[in-house]
Amino acid sequence: MSWPPHPRLRGQVLGYRGCRLGMEVPRRRLELPVDVVTMFLGFGEPLRVQGAGTHAMPPSTVISLLAGPHEGAVIGEHAGRMCGIEVSMTSLAAFTLFGLPVDQLTNRIVDLTEPHGFPAPVAAGALAALPDWPERFARLDELLLARLDTGPTWSPQVEHLWRRLRLSRGRLAVSALAADVGWSGRHLESRFRQQLGLPPKRLARILRLQNALRMLTAGNRPLAQIAVDSGYYDQAHLGTDFKALTSCTPAQFRRIRAETPAMQALLTDRLAGHVTSAPLLAH
Repeated sequence: MSWPPHPRLRGQVLGYRGCRLGMEVPRRRLELPVDVVTMFLGFGEPLRVQGAGTHAMPPSTVISLLAGPHEGAVIGEHAGRMCGIEVSMTSLAAFTLFGLPVDQLTNRIVDLTEPHGFPAPVAAGALAALPDWPERFARLDELLLARLDTGPTWSPQVEHLWRRLRLSRGRLAVSALAADVGWSGRHLESRFRQQLGLPPKRLARILRLQNALRMLTAGNRPLAQIAVDSGYYDQAHLGTDFKALTSCTPAQFRRIRAETPAMQALLTDRLAGHVTSAPLLAH
């Protein structure tokens, strides 16, 4: 069940998603790089997460987690049973709600059962005890609003530049961003790392990938055209970057997404406007 956050949170907290799965087979998904931070508050069933391809990240088994911005694909799997609430938020929201520099979360999966700036285990247990999803979402609103009012405030200049970079789909030069607010390139990079988790060039790389993914999954447009329209030098550049960030080629990804009706039934992108996932066969 999807649910909008409180009006004061909207625009930075992107949505809540309550899920309860009771499948008879394990489920594996390839999770792709996005410029979003994800918190999952689990109600008891473990998730196993590991890096895919060359994305070096040791395997971990968690119930509740915080996933920062990732520059490579991640494989998530569970035994077929899962229950909990997923909260998608911008990196700016994470900076305020968790009260820490976002680059401390970059390319990491944080186990929220360990001590952290946000009392996620308490929240997960309290949410699980409530009788239905609307009450859980309302309680989650209360928790996040309290953090919004007490956490550090993100920079309006960083928010402005992040929105410009997103609107350009990662095609604005760093020099143009810095000139817009009168910052040096070094200061711009420092503020982006602190509040967005990545410097502008690396964030732009993810935005270009997401634009290519949207076109790749929207039809049969030639890869050479997708490359040009997404800001890559040519098809070879698209292929190299795509493989590095997703662990597969554009053609392989197309096949994975459209392989069989059974796979289509498993497919749900987690966030509107983003291509976040692809189903994988369980081992």
